[in-house]
Amino acid sequence: MKHFFKNICMIVLTLFFLILLFKDPSISKESITVSFNLWINNLVPSIFPMIIINDILINYNFPIIVCSVFYKFFNNIFKLSYNGTYFFVMSLFVGTPTNAILLKDMINKELINIDEANKLIYTCYFSNPLFLFNMLNILFDIRISIKIIIIHYISNFILLFFIRNKYTSYIDNHYQINHENIGKLIIKTCNKAINSLITILGIISFYMIITNYINIKILNGLFEITNGLNSLIHLNIKHKDIFSIILVNFGGLSIFSQIKSILEDTQINFMNYFKGRFFQIIFSIILYSI
Repeated sequence: MKHFFKNICMIVLTLFFLILLFKDPSISKESITVSFNLWINNLVPSIFPMIIINDILINYNFPIIVCSVFYKFFNNIFKLSYNGTYFFVMSLFVGTPTNAILLKDMINKELINIDEANKLIYTCYFSNPLFLFNMLNILFDIRISIKIIIIHYISNFILLFFIRNKYTSYIDNHYQINHENIGKLIIKTCNKAINSLITILGIISFYMIITNYINIKILNGLFEITNGLNSLIHLNIKHKDIFSIILVNFGGLSIFSQIKSILEDTQINFMNYFKGRFFQIIFSIILYSI
């Protein structure tokens, strides 16, 4: 019965959305145009090179080298296993939601237990720093932009420290990387980057259409971080820096929906994700105010 009512609600909402599209198609056209311009000018220049650089670093063992150096520190201070340390370090490089793919792979290969995975879903939300810099630099001067980005990263470490005893892992079989020829790697990572960017364009367009029909720009960030930050550029409100911190550390429902789809068939407690974002926002605002 519950499933039946859920289906009915989705059908009603979809039909309502279809009626809006026919009633005022200009909003849809404008939303897609804005989304594409935002995508080509801000996202492609930041995300495309980062995906390629990250894959090259991974292929040549850079994260494992880092883990070898910092594992004892992460284990003693944050109570992470070797593989948990590897995942946290990798999340710094690949960002979210790409790190969810790695987490799924580690869970399936039993390289990390579900308890520690629930710990990591709390803390490992990292937006692409180059993307953040490009977006924030339109809103603020370079000093404030860099400060918000640094705080975004530091708040994850603080949160991880506070929940260090919440979940533990005793799995110690180390994650292995299958190295690829650089030529094949470049082709593979370029294909992955293009596919990821096209998916991101679709998601941004979808949520921008919804938010433009709702027409409450301040809520755009609830659905998608790019739309939210872009809306702040055009809004005449005070404390844009605080609103930016909230948007950056919440990430938007589109990021969560991507993470949930990737980890759907695991035993991950997705409430941990929202708890983590709530505390990350609190820590970030406190750090920014200091």
